[in-house]
Amino acid sequence: MICPLTGAQLRRFSFRFGLYLAIDCLILAVCILHVPSLTHRATTPFEMDEEKGKVVVVKIVDAKLSAGIRRGDVVLSWRDHIVSAPEAYEFLGDLSSIGDTVRIGYLHDGVARTAAVTLIPFYASIRFVIITLFVGLAIWGVGVYVLWKGSQDLAGRVLHWLMICFAAVVMLTWGAVPKTALETILRPFLFFLCYEMGIPLFFFFTVLYPRRTARSIWQIAGLTFTPALVMFVASSYDYYFAVSRGSVEFFNAFQSVYNVFHAAILLYIGGGILRFIYAYINADTLEDRRRLIWIMWGFIAGAVPFVFLFLLPQIFFSTYIVDEEYTTICFLVIPFSFAVSFIRYRLFDVEAVVNRSIVYAVLTVFIVATYVLLVLLLTSLIEGQAVFEEYLLIVVVTLGVAWLVNPLRRRIQRLVDGLLFTARTNFRGAIMEVSGILHGVLSSEELFKKLAESVWRIVPAESVAVYRIKGDILVLAASCGRPSREKVQLNAHDDMVLLGSRTIALPAALSFTDEKVDCSRQVGLMDAGFSVCVPINLESGDAGGVVALRPRSSKERYDENEIDFLTTLCTQSAEILGRLQLQERVLLEREAKKRSEELNALKSEIVSYVSHEFRTPLTSIKMFSDLLRRRIPARDSKASEYIDIIDGESDRLNRMVTNLLDAARIEKGVREYLLEEIDLGEVAKDVLESMRYQLKKYGCKLETRISKRKLSIHADGDAVAQSMMNILTNSIKYSSKERIIKVEVQKRGTWAAFRVTDHGDGISKEALPLLFEKFYREPSHSGTVEGVGLGLPLVKHIMEAHGGRVEVQSTPGKGSSFVLLFPINQK
Repeated sequence: MICPLTGAQLRRFSFRFGLYLAIDCLILAVCILHVPSLTHRATTPFEMDEEKGKVVVVKIVDAKLSAGIRRGDVVLSWRDHIVSAPEAYEFLGDLSSIGDTVRIGYLHDGVARTAAVTLIPFYASIRFVIITLFVGLAIWGVGVYVLWKGSQDLAGRVLHWLMICFAAVVMLTWGAVPKTALETILRPFLFFLCYEMGIPLFFFFTVLYPRRTARSIWQIAGLTFTPALVMFVASSYDYYFAVSRGSVEFFNAFQSVYNVFHAAILLYIGGGILRFIYAYINADTLEDRRRLIWIMWGFIAGAVPFVFLFLLPQIFFSTYIVDEEYTTICFLVIPFSFAVSFIRYRLFDVEAVVNRSIVYAVLTVFIVATYVLLVLLLTSLIEGQAVFEEYLLIVVVTLGVAWLVNPLRRRIQRLVDGLLFTARTNFRGAIMEVSGILHGVLSSEELFKKLAESVWRIVPAESVAVYRIKGDILVLAASCGRPSREKVQLNAHDDMVLLGSRTIALPAALSFTDEKVDCSRQVGLMDAGFSVCVPINLESGDAGGVVALRPRSSKERYDENEIDFLTTLCTQSAEILGRLQLQERVLLEREAKKRSEELNALKSEIVSYVSHEFRTPLTSIKMFSDLLRRRIPARDSKASEYIDIIDGESDRLNRMVTNLLDAARIEKGVREYLLEEIDLGEVAKDVLESMRYQLKKYGCKLETRISKRKLSIHADGDAVAQSMMNILTNSIKYSSKERIIKVEVQKRGTWAAFRVTDHGDGISKEALPLLFEKFYREPSHSGTVEGVGLGLPLVKHIMEAHGGRVEVQSTPGKGSSFVLLFPINQK
């Protein structure tokens, strides 16, 4: 099932959230497009450093390609351009390609010389590229996650942009500069924006977090970002002209601005640290201090190596103590510590809200990937960067095998936990496991059985019993361990205690005290030897059952986790039991409805069959009755009387058969009506004539009042006659006292009305709504009055088919009145 979004989730899907996420993705796209340029970055086949204001060769990487340049030589120029800083040579290398030949001017033993050196890759392997991409993506992912969880909070948005800027700076590090708009305009613009605005974002974040301390927050924002904005504009301007023109002069101007910004970094970071220290000292709650500890720990572990091993040596000595990739890996600590501090202690408890399986999966992937990088870094540090690619495949395959074996390890761990740890040590795991088992049951019997087995397996007990509550008796439904009593008698006091929705226990059976457990009262189960009873109370307020435990010895005590485990399971069992009972009721009702429909269908088939079988002999009886009538002498009154009886009874049976057949046709949807213009009064007279024998037989006196005016209706004459006969037949059958039947045919507004009134037994109020249902017979007359309950349903169908209706008025003991209303033809 597709679950619906909550209100909080809908709020996150705001225009601002969508805009921020789009910008994040655009920045990531630029970064990923830039990463391949790192592998194309070129440099000289020797390393240079600044010593006493001169650029000196400090290491020869490839003697052959260095064309005679040796360690200790002073480098003077690049392609006849005087260059006085090692950074400028890196910049010129970025503008060139690997394999290019460059004329280098240098001093060897005080003698000026030139050499045509061949440029080599700046990075000896793809190690730095992989590390840069991994670290950048990890930090970018943290930034997006912070946006998802904290986009409604200013501190959250600032932290989000801090993470995104951080990720961009890592991935947009210097690389080859081809003559494209991406590398000459977009990449440097984005890099300087993220780098020179990201550091002020860190300081601004310290103003907002863990609590906003400044009132004029936007004034502080202006003071914080204005210097950085000025340096961003200046550095972007100088670098653009340096790249577009290949100008060393513009690059030197850019480097000056860049060095000023590096000095400003120390001020921003130092100010942020001081603010954190001040906030920690003045924190009002332990929670605030924990937030700050996470941030300080992450900052020290992540930023200190970068500052002291990379940044400061670059500013003061134009060199690095360690390679850039090592400090880059340390950066991973910063975003994760910031994110944990902000999300865990500001928005929610990670353990309570975040899906633990997702957290574990993400952390596993992160740890494995970090482990791969660390192994490869250490290997290449010892053996050289060339072994990075050689060992990469081996490490990946080894970790892949370990990953495939991991499910077996988890299965063994679950087996050991299930055997050795009870609810005391593995409460959450036990709850999740048993909950999954209980939610998979299909009947209440299976539920009670699985509940007893699960409690017996996890909670130490001599006996575990699950009882159903039936009235004032507990009936054993399932048990494990030592046999339990099959039935336990309850009294009114026990019912009240069990319905109190609290666990009942003997004080001696617990190792703790808690108001959630009632130790002051006992129930009948205590007399049966049980020490702990947990009721299973349904939402309806009824008691569905009870779980009872008996400890293994008198010295054994249940702790709080075990009682909570029992209470939680019984609560879940109550919900499941309620659902199962509802399902059982629905199934029973559905089965009863199905059986009723099947019986009705069978009854209709029998009726249809019998009716067809009756029709042929009735036709024969009627035919021979007419033949006999012609041969009987007029003076033989007795014979004429017998013939009248035969005709009358055959007509009555024929009407019954017609009703049965029409009912079957209606049910199958094949009953048709031939509509024509008829006079309702004339049809009524014909019906009364055909009913003469039946009226005489039951001794009914007939009173008629038929309009002399023609009441023209558009109808099927046979169907109208059938409905009239059925109404009259009912009145005759139920006229047990004063056998007077009054028939009226009159105009009532725009309706032609056929009304039959009797003075019989009448109809009860309970029976009135059911009169027109098929096969319905009023219980008080079902055994004394003939019929199958099809006449009135046929009348209703006929009237509805003709656009008319039936009205019934009845008073029990005084009689009933049925009115058939047909719409009059309007001329």
